[in-house]
Amino acid sequence: MTKFTYEQKLAAVKLYLEGQSSGEIIKKFNIGEHAQLLFWVKQYKRHGPNILNPKKKHEEYSGEFKLNVLNWKKQYHETYEATAVKFGISNPGTIYQWQKAKDKGDLVASNKKRGRPPLVKKQKKISPLSKS
Repeated sequence: MTKFTYEQKLAAVKLYLEGQSSGEIIKKFNIGEHAQLLFWVKQYKRHGPNILNPKKKHEEYSGEFKLNVLNWKKQYHETYEATAVKFGISNPGTIYQWQKAKDKGDLVASNKKRGRPPLVKKQKKISPLSKS
């Protein structure tokens, strides 16, 4: 997966909004799919240019937020992409994963920590000193 800088995304979006062909923009910036460019454009139109900034760290969403997003998607019969645009989520696949977890019965609202748990070092027993 190619990572794009803020400047590349912004330039691609601005060219698209100025009327340049999406095919030319995709070739110029080596964007994998037409849908990716259109997603950036939709995000830009809804939330402004700052939404195109790459995330500095993994975004942690509260369980309540996840459920609100899924409920909104269901209530309005929207796609994952439209829901991501509405809530400013950078990847529609994130919402799909929440839905999949909810359907499986995994509690989406749990704020389970991601990744491997830290190692707990065992404390060495200190043996009493002998008299010798």
